[in-house]
Amino acid sequence: MIKTGEFIILFHSQQTKFLIEYKPGIEFNCHKGQLILSDNLKYGDKLISNKGYLFYILPSILKDRAMKVKRSHTIVYPKEAPRIIYELGIKPGKKVAEIGTGSGAFTMILAEMLGKEGELVSIDISELSHNTAKKNIEKLGEQDLLKRIKFILCDDEQQLKDLSNDKIPYTNYFDAVFVDIPTPWEVVPLVDKILKKGFKAGFLSPTVEQVAKTFEALENNNFINLECFEILERNMKIKTGQSRPVDRMVAHTAYIYFASSSNQ
Repeated sequence: MIKTGEFIILFHSQQTKFLIEYKPGIEFNCHKGQLILSDNLKYGDKLISNKGYLFYILPSILKDRAMKVKRSHTIVYPKEAPRIIYELGIKPGKKVAEIGTGSGAFTMILAEMLGKEGELVSIDISELSHNTAKKNIEKLGEQDLLKRIKFILCDDEQQLKDLSNDKIPYTNYFDAVFVDIPTPWEVVPLVDKILKKGFKAGFLSPTVEQVAKTFEALENNNFINLECFEILERNMKIKTGQSRPVDRMVAHTAYIYFASSSNQ
C-alpha cells in the first residue's frame, strides 16, 4: 500500500507523466482528464481517466524529485549528476562540501547519496539560494533530510574567498568538494584548503572560458590529474525495422571537470 505523503508518478507515456504527493481521495486533473486516487492504491496499479486514458502508478525516484525543484538557478541535470558522484567517489559515510547551493537539487542528491552517516556542508553567498534549497529539500527530500545538511552563508564573494573566514572552519577535512558558481577559479585556494590532500574536487561550468580560467588556477595551486568533458545524451526511437535516433537530443548543458589536490 502507498502511504499518505509519498511522492508517486502518474505514468501515461514518456511524454505524459506527473510527480504528485499521494493523498487518498485526491483528484488530479491534466489534459488527459481527471483521475481520483483511492485509499488502497498499490504500485503498478492502473487507473483510467474520465477521458479514457490509461495511467499507471509508479514509485518516484531521486531523479524525478530533483528535477521538480522550484528553481532560482539552473540545476545539475540527470546526465551529469551520476558522473559527478562517480568521479568524486561519493558514497554513504563520506564528508562532502558543496560551494554553490543553487536551487538545492544537487544538494538533495548529495545528501541522499551520503546517507545518515555522511556529512554535507553547502556553502553560498545568496540567502535566496539557501532559502529556496531548504524549501525544496523539505518538500521533496527524504524524511528529515534537511537536518543532515549544514548550510553556511557567507556575506559576500570576498568573505567566501577569505581563507581566514571562521564561517568555514575546515582544513584538510572533506573527501570531496563540488563547485558550481559563476567564478569557480576564485575559490580554488579555498577548495585546496578544505579538501583532503590527494582527493578530488569537481566543477561544473557552462562555458569553456570558465573552464580555462579554473584550470589555470588549479595548476597554480598544485592540483594534478585535471580532466574536463561534456556529456551528450541522445535517445533512440525503437520500432522493429525502423529503429533510429530521435530527431532532438539533450546536447550541451555544461562542462564537468575534476582535479586532485597534492602536497607539492
